[in-house]
Amino acid sequence: MQRLEKLQKKLQEYHIDCFVVTKPINLFYLLGLDVSVGMLVVEQGLFTLYLDRRYTTDAEEKGYKVSDKPLHERFKDYAKVVIEGENVSYGQYLEFSQAYPNVEFLSKMVVEELRIIKDAQEIKLLRQAADLTAATMRLVLESLKEGITEEELAELVRSPSFAPIIAFGSNSAHVHHRPTKRKYQSKETVLVDLGVKKDYYMGDMTRTIHSSLIKQVKEAHDQVIYAIKPGIALKELDQLVKTIIPLKDHSLGHGIGLEVHERPFYKTDKEKILEPGMVITVEPGLYRPQQDGARYESMVLVTETGSEILTGEDSFF
Repeated sequence: MQRLEKLQKKLQEYHIDCFVVTKPINLFYLLGLDVSVGMLVVEQGLFTLYLDRRYTTDAEEKGYKVSDKPLHERFKDYAKVVIEGENVSYGQYLEFSQAYPNVEFLSKMVVEELRIIKDAQEIKLLRQAADLTAATMRLVLESLKEGITEEELAELVRSPSFAPIIAFGSNSAHVHHRPTKRKYQSKETVLVDLGVKKDYYMGDMTRTIHSSLIKQVKEAHDQVIYAIKPGIALKELDQLVKTIIPLKDHSLGHGIGLEVHERPFYKTDKEKILEPGMVITVEPGLYRPQQDGARYESMVLVTETGSEILTGEDSFF
């Protein structure tokens, strides 16, 4: 209930009287319910949950009452209703609009703002996800041998947060390369980007070996880590890394939690000031088309006085 209370306070700040949560991961964050579809209508002092029959037993066991009020009766007392526009399809929007022709539907992703700051339990799970990710990274790199394929190494990743990126040689020049049957040749560049999840929370890290670019990339990574502390803006970190390497093929990183890529984002949230409890990635990279690439990525917790690397340090670069 604490997260629901925080959501209500946030809605009061924005003067939102009726907010509709439909993004499944946000329903999980707020209620602990793992559903593929559902609706939580949040009003001042009132929460109303709508689920189909697949999920009612689970919800009731957790102490939630599920309403059966039809759609055309849910928002009838409001002139404005705020929905999660990034999650609502055009078809759903039309359904809302046709049911309420006199209601103005606006969009704001409010729950994502709450999710930026992790609580103690989330940080615990992210630490565990990071530990599992680091252990898997070591397994993958220690399994590297002449003739092994990118696909074979990718198969070593269990409970992946995302499809692993395993790239040999010139394939490492592709930022989001997908593993192929290409075989490893001794001492060629190897870029590995993988993550392992723990109880819905995601891990993410990247290492590159046998690359002439990685020393420069690692230096940029370390300078950014050193600069991370409460009160600094994301754009300052972005500017810092660009004084060391010409970061242009992807952003410096992203928030991580229930989703691999979540707020804050270095580009769209560049004015965001770091606060304790944020967990972000730092992943500078350099790429030479048709030749090779190098990326070094860590998960980082913003602490009261600075930062802590959750994925740990190692000698793989």
